[in-house]
Amino acid sequence: MDRDMPAFDWVTALDKCSPAKAFETLRLQVEADVEIRNKQMSEHGRMTHEFAMTSNGGKFTVFIDRSNDHRSATFSLTEKGIKVVDCNGKETDASLTLNDKGRCVAKIGEKEYEFWRLRMMALADLFILS
Repeated sequence: MDRDMPAFDWVTALDKCSPAKAFETLRLQVEADVEIRNKQMSEHGRMTHEFAMTSNGGKFTVFIDRSNDHRSATFSLTEKGIKVVDCNGKETDASLTLNDKGRCVAKIGEKEYEFWRLRMMALADLFILS
């Protein structure tokens, strides 16, 4: 269905884009990212470290499970969206909005990002530099 048609149920779409519901969607997506990254690591890499995730209500953290490395990325639920702190300590506050195609996206400043981009901004350095 064309999203520009008057039959688009923007009320339901907006409800699904509430901070709590979007945060849960993001948490599940990050959980899948961690699983994929752990499967991609070589046998030697998995023997020295692995990525793990902890969740505590309105916050979840992805970290390296290795004694000499304590880097992590944290996602927190806020009143208007999601706060991300990457492994370098950079904080990003994203609000949530429906874009012109009717999809729930993260908005940082004036720019809109699909959730995969928000996840990549938070996790890329943690996953790749390990």
